Amino acid sequence: MLLRSPPPPPRLGLTGLLLTILLGLAASLAHLYFHDHNRDESPDLTTDDIRAAYSGLDKPAPLLTALERNHPDTLRKDQRDTLLTWLRSGRIAEDYDNIDLGPASPSEIIASSCISCHSPRSSDPTAAAIRLDSLESITRLAHTKHVNPAPVNIVAMSTHAHALSLAPLGIVLGALLWFTRLPRPLVSLLIAAIGLGLFIDIACWWVARASDAAIYGILLGGAAFNAGSALATLLILADLWWPRRSARPAP
Repeated sequence: MLLRSPPPPPRLGLTGLLLTILLGLAASLAHLYFHDHNRDESPDLTTDDIRAAYSGLDKPAPLLTALERNHPDTLRKDQRDTLLTWLRSGRIAEDYDNIDLGPASPSEIIASSCISCHSPRSSDPTAAAIRLDSLESITRLAHTKHVNPAPVNIVAMSTHAHALSLAPLGIVLGALLWFTRLPRPLVSLLIAAIGLGLFIDIACWWVARASDAAIYGILLGGAAFNAGSALATLLILADLWWPRRSARPAP
């Protein structure tokens, strides 16, 4: 029995359900962004946000990292030591323009040694994108980020909710795909992507607590499940309403 076989009323109901699945997939991506995009204290959703949620995040301050690797190499040792001490002190805003330090204050050192490159006036667009011409812009680069992963009980609760709801969804989509007129290799590939993608995604939530490499399993598995589910839903909808081939008249 083909998916196209039932009369219009059941197909209309199935269409509504499939469209609801598409809404749910879109909402899950929106939830991922709104829930996780600020875990690394930056406005965009990045790999570090996912890492912070499942593996934890320890990211040294970019300014600290640059100074430790001897950038810029024209900076005097005493000035570099002053900036390193300042960045490690935890008093970024308080000591930025400390008048007691005079010309040895971080603001004076940065003004004389860094702003010529790291400001909108720089001729180097890469350096100009890393602005050091205000305390606000410096503060974004001066703090080491430390984020603990989600507690085990939260991961367990999320696993329970997602595994027992998304796995049945994948089974339903796989069954519906099997009764379409789509080529069997494409159907097999989509079912594999949905099933394996979901397993890899959720399993790596736990593995990531011990291995940072599992973060990429979360990203790839989640992408395979969501993309496979969305494409499968669209193809099922198309097959549901695609006209049957007319029977050829007998010769």
